[in-house]
Amino acid sequence: MKKKNPVYITGHRHPDTDSIASSIAYAFFKKSMGIPTIPCRLGSLNAETGYLLKRFGFDAPLLLQDARMKLSEIEMDSPVSITPDTTIYETLQIMQQNNRAYCGVVDDEKHLLGIVTKSDVAVVGLDDTARSIDILAHTSSENIRKTLNGQILYDDADAVINGKVSIIAMTMPERLNRYDVEKRIVIVGADTMAQKKCIQLGAGMLIIVWADKVDESVIEEAKMHHCPIILSGHGTMNTSRYLYFAPSVERIMKHNPVFFHNHELAEDVGVKMLRNRYRAYPVVDQNDQLVGYISRYHIMDAPKRKLILVDHNEFSQSVNAIEKSQVLEVIDHHRINDFSTSQPVAFRNEIVGSTATIVATIFRENQIPIPPNLAGLLLGAVLS
Repeated sequence: MKKKNPVYITGHRHPDTDSIASSIAYAFFKKSMGIPTIPCRLGSLNAETGYLLKRFGFDAPLLLQDARMKLSEIEMDSPVSITPDTTIYETLQIMQQNNRAYCGVVDDEKHLLGIVTKSDVAVVGLDDTARSIDILAHTSSENIRKTLNGQILYDDADAVINGKVSIIAMTMPERLNRYDVEKRIVIVGADTMAQKKCIQLGAGMLIIVWADKVDESVIEEAKMHHCPIILSGHGTMNTSRYLYFAPSVERIMKHNPVFFHNHELAEDVGVKMLRNRYRAYPVVDQNDQLVGYISRYHIMDAPKRKLILVDHNEFSQSVNAIEKSQVLEVIDHHRINDFSTSQPVAFRNEIVGSTATIVATIFRENQIPIPPNLAGLLLGAVLS
């Protein structure tokens, strides 16, 4: 669901009491009409204004420094993430469930560590086998068990695995001497003699398929030779396929991804994106915690900030980059100068002493009661 962006109501630079009171009061009026609004200021408050706000119980309006939208204010993709020890297989499932081709890697406190994409995963199956062998050599028995939906029958901290895989599930025990299985991950069938022979030949790990249980003598042999045994929950083909997706994503992720902070202007981020060709970019907050993902689509679809100007109409007196916003209304009692828009706006300019007078008149015209504290603030602006 897209964010419902509020309307920002702001007075002029170097704000006085009339400017501040009018923005607060008109924001209240608009909210009573069902329009989400935020009163703003473009500079520091003077002593008089500060006194009146405190006297009538109002907070200082939001300091608005630029009319352009920040990343935190536009729509972006949700911060789906994984941890470094998530298996490649689990990562693919998370990507599928969330319809993503990428996933950020974070620590326990959601700090961004890296990113992994489907292209990175594809390399595991399509790149030189030397890389797959290397990452499989550093894969834990538990990761393999999870990926194969299996059961660890025996694990050994002293096991030595070189990452190579041998599939001999259909081979007769008497022919196993032809195979080099030393330190390899060996996928073998339910034959007890074949299982023991592989262990004796120096297999680094045994993955057994098409079996519900394993003879105790095989476990004892594995203990003697420091050979872990895993009972796979799949047949030979799927076991051999899924095995290569058992390593942790830490082995394949990009450790220094291009990312942006949510306080950056969307316009500036769009320019930076032109220097790269990535599909999406992580966005972090001031604590470097992942808050979402941004793409070119989000930048192109970003709305303009909606503004209502009170107590001024000159762009030179307004917020920085106002020409890149959408001005909806103007309420003012000053001269009209250098004002132009690409779309029609509601413009109310009267020969009165303060904009607060006009705002109070708008309340009366629409028969909306003014709360006592807000009436006091408006009166203070009129007297000022």
